[in-house]
This record gives sequence, structure tokens and C-alpha cells, in this order.
Amino acid sequence: MLASTKPGSAAAPGREGDGARPGFEDQVNFFVQYGILWGGGPMPAPGDPDYLSVADEIKAMQQRPTDVTVIDTWQVRLPTTLIWLQNQDPNGQLPSNPNKTIDVTPNIVSLSPNAGAVGVAVTLAGKNFGDIEGVSTVTFHNTAATPTSWSATTVEVTVPAGATTGNVVVTANGMTSNGVSFTVN
Repeated sequence: MLASTKPGSAAAPGREGDGARPGFEDQVNFFVQYGILWGGGPMPAPGDPDYLSVADEIKAMQQRPTDVTVIDTWQVRLPTTLIWLQNQDPNGQLPSNPNKTIDVTPNIVSLSPNAGAVGVAVTLAGKNFGDIEGVSTVTFHNTAATPTSWSATTVEVTVPAGATTGNVVVTANGMTSNGVSFTVN
């Protein structure tokens, strides 16, 4: 469990803790350092060895320890802002949420400049690019480019050799952004 002391009353400081399942320490440390929820690559999906459903996590956390005497019981509550429902049931039996509270899809808002020759520096402005490049990519009409600078909201890149007029796209954390048109002169 990660714990940090917070100022409480003068008599007793409060403590706040965030659970970290054994084996996920690297992901927690990555989040603390960079503010990114998952440390590289796409988030695990059902069937992946790193995947654990929220229901299984809560069930595991509510099992009583065998080596101590339990004095008080506890409740586990999920913040509603973290609940993201998707209806992938073809029969429509599951509820859905049309206004998702979490949007992590990369989104390019603008390119500056939006036209240029091979080798020209281009700045991509947007959101959800991720704080570090990692395995993320930028392509000019399907031609890979090499970024020179990377942040969550800005990527600087040069137009790669072989690029042709078409969309510039960012792929970050396994998700593909919208395409924004760039003209190669």
C-alpha cells in the first residue's frame, strides 16, 4: 500500500493510502513519476496475464487476513468518476454510458506549419500524447517520423524522407489519434 501523511488536526495527522496489488509496484511507481496510468504499451485486456477485473480486485481485498485478528470491518468504494461503462453486448443487455468520464484517446488539435518539405520541423499540438514517447509513434501519411521532443500536449517532429501529402497521426498507449492533413511540398 502506498501511504502519505497529510496534515490533519494538530493532535493527529491523517493518512491516505492507495492500494497496489503485489506485482504492480512498477506501474504504481511509473504513475507517481510520470502521471500516466499504464507504463508503456496498451492497457491489459481480459485474458492478458496483467489484467485483473475490478470485481476480482475488490473480492481479493475484502478477504480477511489469516494471520491477524480483525477488529473492524471496512468498505471498498469506487469513485464514480473512474467508472467507464461500455456496451459491447450485441443483445444490449448491459448498460452503457454515452458520456464517458475518461477520454484517453490521443487528439491532434493543430499542426504548425501544416505544409512543408522533407526535413521541415513540425509541431503537433493536442492532448493525451503521453508524458513520454515510449513506444508511441508519429506518421505522415503512413510514413514513420522520428520525434525530437515529446510531451502530453506537444510533439515536435521533422517531416520524414518519403513522406507524401496526407494525414499526420499519433499512436500513443496503443490508441490512434485523429488524422490532420499535412501537405508535403
